[in-house]
Amino acid sequence: MDREFYRTVADILENDDFKKLSTYVQHKSSTRLHHSIHVSYISWKIAKAVGSDEVKAARIGLLHDFFLYDWRTDDTPQMHAFYHPKLAAVNSRAYFKVNDREARAIETHMFPLGPVPTSSLGWIVTMADKICAVDEFMPWHEKEQWAAAA
Repeated sequence: MDREFYRTVADILENDDFKKLSTYVQHKSSTRLHHSIHVSYISWKIAKAVGSDEVKAARIGLLHDFFLYDWRTDDTPQMHAFYHPKLAAVNSRAYFKVNDREARAIETHMFPLGPVPTSSLGWIVTMADKICAVDEFMPWHEKEQWAAAA
């Protein structure tokens, strides 16, 4: 793992409750932890490439799916696609220093199923999430690649 990237998100990755994301399957053979690291790293790279805040992009990307339930089996008050971004934002604020703009980026990452992102960081994480979700369903995806990052 890139040391600069790791330093950016180390406090989140080392949090015991955040580590619980490793117990949930996200896409195919990826855990939610692996998916979140994947989205975080791609967000970090995109933000660096376009001159946006790569630190915030990496942290938002890591927290975008910070919810602790199994969306395949657990009941939620709303459909999962609409509920989990709100819960991820609430959890992110409760565990880490997340401001309104960052929380909004987390809440809008499911566009076009949810609200439109209102910042460049929101768009970066939204795009990274879609890129990673598609990749994680492809035959070339190696979950060990992201397991080594965790």
